[in-house]
Amino acid sequence: MLADLFLAALIVNQDADPSPSVVVEDHASHQVPQPGSVWRLRAGEHEVERAGDTYRSGDCATEAALPVGYPAPTAPGAIEIKSYPVVRRAQVSGEGQDRGAQSGFWPLFQHIQRNDIAMTAPVEMIYDGVTDEDAPSDHTVEEGADWTMSFLYRTFENGPTGTDGSVQIIDAEPVVVVSVGVSGPLWGPTIREKAGELMAWIEDSGEWEVAGDLRTFGYNGPYVPNDRKWWEVQIPVRPVTETAPTPS
Repeated sequence: MLADLFLAALIVNQDADPSPSVVVEDHASHQVPQPGSVWRLRAGEHEVERAGDTYRSGDCATEAALPVGYPAPTAPGAIEIKSYPVVRRAQVSGEGQDRGAQSGFWPLFQHIQRNDIAMTAPVEMIYDGVTDEDAPSDHTVEEGADWTMSFLYRTFENGPTGTDGSVQIIDAEPVVVVSVGVSGPLWGPTIREKAGELMAWIEDSGEWEVAGDLRTFGYNGPYVPNDRKWWEVQIPVRPVTETAPTPS
């Protein structure tokens, strides 16, 4: 599976100074979260706390720095609306969702090794057509592909955009998502269950609509016990645009 290949060569900053707990933005004053910000819809099992470049929530902890400007991980059990800024990422797309972990991981891992790029968290996996066949993919999944796996650059200075064999390096556009935090192993049935929970929230809200393909974030590598692994399942969203009545 994805996480069982992920972060095998992570280096954790053990000397990071503790930082304040994650701040959740007040959303009364604008329509969508500001880049890097979070609106909490449902509290999780534990708060998310930050220590330097890593985060912890209960027994779950990240193992590497997030891209600069990225909001903190969503606590297991919590649901949040989150706004992500532009990020440079290396990505590989392919067919056959069950083989994405193996066929996507190695080209990406070799790419960061060749270019001396530090591993970050999370590893992102986007699945084409899982949420809504009419939802725009916004260049996240190549035409004809079933999935796209991405390693995220911490900063734009990590390397230029372009291609490196089968790896594409692009600047992914900003995105707003509704996200649920998950702990434990993340198998297909769990992904479908969490995606259904998010889709139900979107439909019930009356204020948001699907704006892209289902994606998952994985924050841990193979040496973390399954019951302590930290994930997010996310669906890109946008505010519903009210259509003006058609003149009679």
